[in-house]
Amino acid sequence: MAKIKVCMCESYTTITAKEWVEIDTDMYEETKGMSTEELRDYIQENCTEIKPTPSSRNMGWLSTLSDELDGMDIINDKIKNEDHWLEFEDVSECEDCDEDFDVSEEEE
Repeated sequence: MAKIKVCMCESYTTITAKEWVEIDTDMYEETKGMSTEELRDYIQENCTEIKPTPSSRNMGWLSTLSDELDGMDIINDKIKNEDHWLEFEDVSECEDCDEDFDVSEEEE
C-alpha cells in the first residue's frame, strides 16, 4: 500500500496603490525651477532624504517624504502572477504518520 500527503500551495504578487501626494517645485528650495521630468528623477533618487510635504510636517512621526507616502491610505490593490501547485510528501509505513505537513522552508 502506498501513502502520501498532499497540500495545495499558492504564490502571488500583491500590488497596492496609496493616496496621491501633490508636490510642486516651490515646496522645496532644492527643486525650484526644475522641470516635471527633473522633479520626478529627483524624488525617485532622494525620496528617503526629502522632508515630508509642508501640509504633513506637523505629524511628528513623519521624517521623510518616503514615510509620508508609506503612511497614506490604500486606494487600490491588485493580485497578479497567481500560481498554484501541489506539494507531496511520502508517508512512511510507520504508525506515527499523522504529523502536519510543514510548507515553510528553512533558509540555508
